[in-house]
Amino acid sequence: FAMRSSKLKFDILGRKVKGDKGNVLKAREAGYIKRKDTLLKEHQASGKSNAFVDRRFGEDDASMTPEERAIGRLARTRLRQIKRGSGFNLNDDDDDGQGYDDEEPITLTHGGKPIDEREEERRSAHAIARGRRGMRDDDSDDDMAMDAATTGALHFGGGEDDDGFEPTLKRGDHDTPEENGDPNRRKTKKEVMDELIDKSKYHKAERARQRERDEDLLDKLDDEFKEISGAGLFRAALSKGVGHLKPDGWERDDYDKLARELALESRGQATDRIRTQEEVDAAEAATLETAERARLKRMNASDEDDDDDEEDEDEEEDADDDEEDNDDEEAKEAEEAGEEKEELDFSGDKSDSDLWSDSEEQYEEGEPKPAKAKDPKAKAPVPELPFTFPMPETPHDLEKIVGHLSVEDTTVALERIRKCHAPTLKEDNRKKMQSFLGLLLQRFEMLSGQSPLPVDYLDVLAVNIAAVANIVPFFAVTSARARLEKMAARLRQRLRDGETGWPPARTILLISLFADIFPTTDKQHPVSTPAALYLGNVLAHCAVRSTREAVTAVVVAGLAARYSAPAGRIFPEAITLL
Repeated sequence: FAMRSSKLKFDILGRKVKGDKGNVLKAREAGYIKRKDTLLKEHQASGKSNAFVDRRFGEDDASMTPEERAIGRLARTRLRQIKRGSGFNLNDDDDDGQGYDDEEPITLTHGGKPIDEREEERRSAHAIARGRRGMRDDDSDDDMAMDAATTGALHFGGGEDDDGFEPTLKRGDHDTPEENGDPNRRKTKKEVMDELIDKSKYHKAERARQRERDEDLLDKLDDEFKEISGAGLFRAALSKGVGHLKPDGWERDDYDKLARELALESRGQATDRIRTQEEVDAAEAATLETAERARLKRMNASDEDDDDDEEDEDEEEDADDDEEDNDDEEAKEAEEAGEEKEELDFSGDKSDSDLWSDSEEQYEEGEPKPAKAKDPKAKAPVPELPFTFPMPETPHDLEKIVGHLSVEDTTVALERIRKCHAPTLKEDNRKKMQSFLGLLLQRFEMLSGQSPLPVDYLDVLAVNIAAVANIVPFFAVTSARARLEKMAARLRQRLRDGETGWPPARTILLISLFADIFPTTDKQHPVSTPAALYLGNVLAHCAVRSTREAVTAVVVAGLAARYSAPAGRIFPEAITLL
């Protein structure tokens, strides 16, 4: 139970964690010893100003009596004196036979006086001291030792023993200079610290009193200011424009205008995050599918829907009977009543899906309406354009989808095909888009050979070809290079056969399409570079033999300028030909 361990979350081989195991009893014992050595000694020494260690002989031994301490101290003193003076005792008998008995003895001096005389003076001083203390001559040598007062007077006082001599006063731990009668006495550390603490407390209290006085003065000033402002004295000064209180109209107007703008400024509203391309394509495809299902439902209505439509038709017939003479008033009344229904447009100007409604289908299948005046030039409505299309796999499939459509409908149909079959929706849609790009290029070449040129349809195809090329760029480059290689092969073959070799209209339009799709400013491009080389060969090797060929040469030279001008290049062949 004395051992304590901490469980680790992970065990790692070879790792030593400090403190994972410990002995409670040993830790408690170590803490007790540490507090005893530190806190206990600090507690014992608290409140004391100074301390000294008494190293005198016998003071640390409580078993010795005062007489034994005195005898031991005397013996140690004599021994110390013998050790110190033996090295300078020159008058002792020599055992080694080096003494000089015939000569006068050598006398040691100090300060011009023999050592013996100084010894006599010392003894006389001891006698004086004994006389003052009332000691007898037969006292022991230990009693001949000078006390602290005599030692201070003779040794440190210059050796003079005046009658006016006053020894240094002894003071206790808590004595003050006034109590000891000496105001010039050096203060102890405790006294200095006590005085410093008292001064600090005094200054702190003085600052607190000053702060209270300042607060009282501020409160008084606030009360007086309230009285003055309540009387309206400042308002009168501002209205008269006295001194620096004169208002600045321009600054006030600017500030008011800015404050009003900040107050009335509309706050920004949080918006949804920007959707990725995959999410955008999925949302567009879902929208088109939903619209297509709704269109098919309106076109192929069930019997239940027909019953509901018959009820709506009866209501419509009643309204027509009431307003039979004026169709415009009928439309106005229907709008005011909030009826949501649509009428068939016989003019044929609109072909949108909104022209087809359930009531019109019921009119074709159910009972006829009352006879009305009809436009003799009315024609059958144009079929509604589907919202979703299958991906065409052959040129015939593409012809079935867009062959009978107008330019606007062709644009919408091709755009819906791209959205319904975006590569981000399914993995195999990328291959379908590659096949779709090939079909668009074939249709572009086919329409380019017609006369007159369907320029509007070619523009629609060019826009969609560029959009699909951005989706499948690698396949677009491959298809363009294959067509350029065929063009170069046909040019070489015609030149061998002795023909002029000028390209037909479809070739020129296709190269112009490549200039719109691919960059022409690159130093080297897999499509733009072969196309520029083909144009240079045409301008350099094809001969002009007729007016038509001259016009073709000018057109090709202009096409060469489209490839060279953006990059800052020139065609020497075009300059030579022109």
